[in-house]
Amino acid sequence: GGGGGQPVKLLQRHFEETTRVLLPSAGSDTTPAHPSADFIWKDYCPEVFRKLRQSWDVNDGQYMLSLAGSAALWQLNSPGKSGCLFFLSDDEKFLVKTTRKSEIRALIDLLPAYHSHMSEHADSLV
Repeated sequence: GGGGGQPVKLLQRHFEETTRVLLPSAGSDTTPAHPSADFIWKDYCPEVFRKLRQSWDVNDGQYMLSLAGSAALWQLNSPGKSGCLFFLSDDEKFLVKTTRKSEIRALIDLLPAYHSHMSEHADSLV
């Protein structure tokens, strides 16, 4: 499991939430130190994705260390067709894609169906 505590029942608001986290290179009480410059991570629908990670046995600590631990994310050589960038975590467990604002709404609109599908078919590659 992930964050501990009582399981959270997902509500419509969870599919609309965003959070911003400052990740200073020196680390903080809640974030690990990392070799990159300070940056802000914007997390869309964090509780929905936390539930998905929990279903795949990825806890919050593993996730944070993979994305913002002692090693930097690796930028993949060629940008995607849209011109957005792809990054791979140093442990090769996570792929991160930058997203244009124009794409975000469409992805969020797809999220309830994606969450439902992945909840029923955890091994799916969709």
